[in-house]
Amino acid sequence: MKQLGISIYPEYGFKEKDYDYMTKASELGFSRIFMCFLSVNPDHLEQAKTTYKEYIEFAHNLGFEVALDTNEIVFKELGAKITDLSVFKEMGVDILRLDVGFGMFGDMMIVKNTSGIKVEFNASFNSGMSLLLENGVPKERILACHNFYPQKHTGLSFESFVNRTNELVSQNISVGAFVSSNNENTFGPWKNIESGLPTLEMHRGLPIDAQARHLVSLGNIDTIIIGNAYATDEELKSLSDINFENSSIRIDYDRELDSNEAKILFVDNHFIRPDSSDYLYRSLTSKMVAKNMSIKPCVSDRAFFQRGDVLIINDNLKRYAGEVQIVTDTIPNEGYQNFVGSIPKNEMMILNEIKAGSSVTFLR
Repeated sequence: MKQLGISIYPEYGFKEKDYDYMTKASELGFSRIFMCFLSVNPDHLEQAKTTYKEYIEFAHNLGFEVALDTNEIVFKELGAKITDLSVFKEMGVDILRLDVGFGMFGDMMIVKNTSGIKVEFNASFNSGMSLLLENGVPKERILACHNFYPQKHTGLSFESFVNRTNELVSQNISVGAFVSSNNENTFGPWKNIESGLPTLEMHRGLPIDAQARHLVSLGNIDTIIIGNAYATDEELKSLSDINFENSSIRIDYDRELDSNEAKILFVDNHFIRPDSSDYLYRSLTSKMVAKNMSIKPCVSDRAFFQRGDVLIINDNLKRYAGEVQIVTDTIPNEGYQNFVGSIPKNEMMILNEIKAGSSVTFLR
């Protein structure tokens, strides 16, 4: 099951804003909330427990599942034990996120808790989940979620992210990751988060929907959470509009499309032919949609088309008229290609994940 999530930080006392934010997100289909207990002042533990319990109850009434970030220090402060998670159960926690594990035995005992709480491990570290599974812990109780990184240049490299995610997915463990709002004056567990809270360094500063659509294009991220608060209404809506079932990509349009071109390009799903070449991805769907359509030539003055250019074959090559193509390597302009536009630079990371046999949607 795919999920969108937000992060809420009750310790700052913005209750009215937090409740309004949760309500908006719920109405848009968000279903996970991340909360963090690592930044709670130890001098205010009892008040924090009461506040978090109230927040979690409100979140549950909106249909949210709530994950609480903890570590060994939090356990000690709250009097929790690896064999007794009742304090978290009383707060209403659904998922206990372990920022750092408790060792093989400790992790095993936590996962086997009698409180019915699922356990989420830090996917950005190698926490030995394969050993837990080999020792018979219930797989349905285990989740994983990557870290977020407040400091510039410290987010995960793409290679590291992919390797760690693939390792977990190969064990049938559900994996989540964070994207970051670009709203002003956002915050996280620590105030004044000026550089956002993404998982991937390459996502920092990019439009939030591009970050999320890139994660979707990887095909193995089940939960996407906004790390900082508060995302704008527009950002929340942009995430709620994302199709989790296939890659979606924007185009910088060169011109206004005619009605036939638009009908072909904006179908829900372009299936990329499995026999695509080194130079082009060809849409199988577009040929079926374009049957019996005329595609008036709209010849571009470009001598060559480059990687990321999107084309529609016109009537100068009638047999293939209406076929949508994405250029993957430089080709000459032969006069039978209508130039639609180019995939922008900050969307090329999504194109990099599209392969022969993929499904793609072009956004208006």
